[in-house]
Amino acid sequence: MIVAVFGATGFIGGRAVLELVHRGHYVRAFGRNRRQLEHLTALPNVETIDLAGPWQEALEGISAVLIALGTLDPKTMQAAHTDWPEQICETAANHGCARLVHVSAIGASPDAPTAFLRTKAVGEALVLGHGRPGWTVMRPSLVYGPGGESMAFLASLAALPVRFPIRSGPVRPIAVDDLTVSIVDCLESKKPLPPILEAVGPNAMTIGDYVDGLSRWLAVGQRWKSPIALNGLMRFGRLFGQRFVNPDTAAMLARGADGDPAPLGWLTGKRFASLDEGLSRHPATKADRIAAIATPWIEALAPALGLFWIVTGVISIAAYENGLSLLASAGITGGVAIALILAGGALDVALGLMTFPRRWRIKALLLQAATILLYTAIATILVPGAWADPLGQLLKNGPIILLTLFLAHLSKADA
Repeated sequence: MIVAVFGATGFIGGRAVLELVHRGHYVRAFGRNRRQLEHLTALPNVETIDLAGPWQEALEGISAVLIALGTLDPKTMQAAHTDWPEQICETAANHGCARLVHVSAIGASPDAPTAFLRTKAVGEALVLGHGRPGWTVMRPSLVYGPGGESMAFLASLAALPVRFPIRSGPVRPIAVDDLTVSIVDCLESKKPLPPILEAVGPNAMTIGDYVDGLSRWLAVGQRWKSPIALNGLMRFGRLFGQRFVNPDTAAMLARGADGDPAPLGWLTGKRFASLDEGLSRHPATKADRIAAIATPWIEALAPALGLFWIVTGVISIAAYENGLSLLASAGITGGVAIALILAGGALDVALGLMTFPRRWRIKALLLQAATILLYTAIATILVPGAWADPLGQLLKNGPIILLTLFLAHLSKADA
């Protein structure tokens, strides 16, 4: 077959491309990340199409379509979940595509508690509205496997020294390998497909059980149990630019993602792996453990630096007499000195606020490092003796600059 895969550089779409190639099919891989698309060209029988340019003609002569588009970013959610599926379905229908699988999510409905699930429901309706017997909506539960963002987030909770209770409905995690094999089975099937298929693992569990499974996979030690539930803490995550720690994620965890594994298993003839079986296919490496342990602290570092800059800016303005004394030693007094102190304090506050939105974070961190260098140079000129201060007033700037640049470099992964 010639199969068009939208979201070919994503967690699910990327693995579907591999499974399709493994079975001898030709793939037209659609995506917006040119650098990641280029890597797919190393695979046999794969042609890449950048969605930033004209793409409709690339659906000419296709046998099947996979739509695996999804995001938690509120700014791009509407486009990924509704606008793109609408365009893709219209074009695929015009080209007479007989097979189409649209990856949605369990819990998608117009009255769902989160924008993620509501927009997914709109996308489902657009697909099902065509009424084609070979088109189906696949609703996965939690999908786990190497490279999965939700798994990485929950693995970081599993690796914390503190276990936060999580209020959740039942979930049936499914291995990404099982999901993508099932998707390709549906694309290959000659039978009419049910309008909706739930893609779930065999065992119902709570999110806490799932995190316990990830703890066993990572082989991390016992942890102290917190009396405070994670759901309540997640309400404040959005203030600090956290992707998964926010009220929407808390609402989806509380709702759960349960379903019936029988229909998809009957259609494909497959037995899906339990959580421990699925995780055992990819044993945890040292890199997995380091990532799980380090991620929460790295995520906390940017807000901590932001608060540090805001507080120091406010203090420098509130205690401006200290600044006046320092500037007076260099012969700077009067209105000029006051203006410099106010400007410096305002700059600190602005740099701190810029740290919270992810889209500004890298620039903010680089500006912070440059500002510390500037402050250090000025202090060296005005008070060279500060380098000998036993409390390390200037010596501390070196590690802080390195830490700031380290975080800026890590933040490129989210850019």
